[in-house]
Amino acid sequence: MTSRMVLTYGVGNRLPIVFLGLHHLSTLQTTFIFLL
Repeated sequence: MTSRMVLTYGVGNRLPIVFLGLHHLSTLQTTFIFLL
């Protein structure tokens, strides 16, 4: 396993989590603004 493969694997695993986190944050933000 090359370092490039490990890097791609790590980024590939982290991206969905980042996208989910951003989506969750934006949903919370819109809900908060809607409540205000």
